[in-house]
Amino acid sequence: MNPIYQDLKEKHILITGGSNGIGEALTKTFAEQAAEVTILDKDYERGLKVAEECQQYHCKVNVYGIDLTDSEAF
Repeated sequence: MNPIYQDLKEKHILITGGSNGIGEALTKTFAEQAAEVTILDKDYERGLKVAEECQQYHCKVNVYGIDLTDSEAF
């Protein structure tokens, strides 16, 4: 697929909650656009699965397991 938004190519996108639902869809969409994507999500294992699914797009997907509602986690 040709990128819809050429200006996203080689950009780095940060998605909170990127392991499921709308966040997962955004992760896959941005990965498909050849952007580097970082997922921040409580469900680290699910994030790894989404990153694995994005390998088909030859895009780097980073995953960090963190609960953003827990200020001590920072």
